[in-house]
This record gives sequence, C-alpha cells and structure tokens, in this order.
Amino acid sequence: MALRKLITAAALLWFLSPLWLPSGEDLKPEEERVAEAAKEEIYFQLDSLRIITPKIVAVDVRKNPEFKHHLFKEGQVAWEVHLVGYTWFHIPWTKMRVFLVEDSRYSTGFLSLAGSIKSYWSAEWE
Repeated sequence: MALRKLITAAALLWFLSPLWLPSGEDLKPEEERVAEAAKEEIYFQLDSLRIITPKIVAVDVRKNPEFKHHLFKEGQVAWEVHLVGYTWFHIPWTKMRVFLVEDSRYSTGFLSLAGSIKSYWSAEWE
C-alpha cells in the first residue's frame, strides 16, 4: 500500500513537472521581455494550446536584420524568438518561431509579424 502511494505521488509530480521545472535559457532582461511577448502571442493565437502545452520555453532570442516586412518603419529590426512547448510529463511537443517588432501601441510592447509552429520531432530549426 505504501509503495502504491509513493508511485502515485511520483507520477503526479512528474505529470506536473512542466509547472515547476526550470525554464532553461538564461536570457538578458531585454530578451526576456521579447520572449514573454512571444509566449503571450502564441497563447493568444492558439488558445487551446494551453491545455496540452502548460509550459513554453524560449530557447533562442535574437535580432534578425534579414527579416523584412512591409509594416517596418525605417531602421526597425525584427526579433526572432524560438520556443519549445512542453506537454505534461515535461515532454517536448512543439517548436515555435515568432518574429516580433517593437511597437508601443500594443500592451506587450511588441507586434507579432509572422510565426510558425511544428512538431518538435519533425524538423530542425530553419
């Protein structure tokens, strides 16, 4: 009986692990702000994603001067954010990429311009 309770407790902790395991990348404050805006945009665009993906972690945040968009103002450079979504039991499930540009009209301070989502196991980052 005690072994069953121990196994049940361990399984429950593993199931909830995405909620308490560390987030991974150490980001600079500015990069963290960009990553949070990208995560908010992902959850806004894919509302049901939150049910099966309780944790999204930024694995790469950088400026991408090669990304061009017609909404750019003179001299603007887009941020490219690579994210990994973890499902329950802390299993990687999706890879996401979001391009953002700073825009003070939005609550996050960023406007999402483009993005993609794919299976974690299907392809490499482009």
